[in-house]
Amino acid sequence: MRCAWAADQRVTWKWLGIERAPLMLATIGGPEIIIVALVIVLVFGASQLPKLARSVGQAQKEFKQGLKEGVQDEDEDEDEDEKNTSS
Repeated sequence: MRCAWAADQRVTWKWLGIERAPLMLATIGGPEIIIVALVIVLVFGASQLPKLARSVGQAQKEFKQGLKEGVQDEDEDEDEDEKNTSS
């Protein structure tokens, strides 16, 4: 997926002979993802990946739960404010 303006605006480093689009992360494809996955396996090791995935999943679950609790607390605060102002 490319940005509409990325093809028109290119960064050129003439002294290196390099011309590239300014948003390189917007063009990540399959081979790049495979390379990143291999680097992760090399850094953490294959035996640590399940533990890493489990901890990331737990952190995501706790984050979502915290967001829900925060919204509920805000709703309760608004309800209390309405009761106090209407009395």
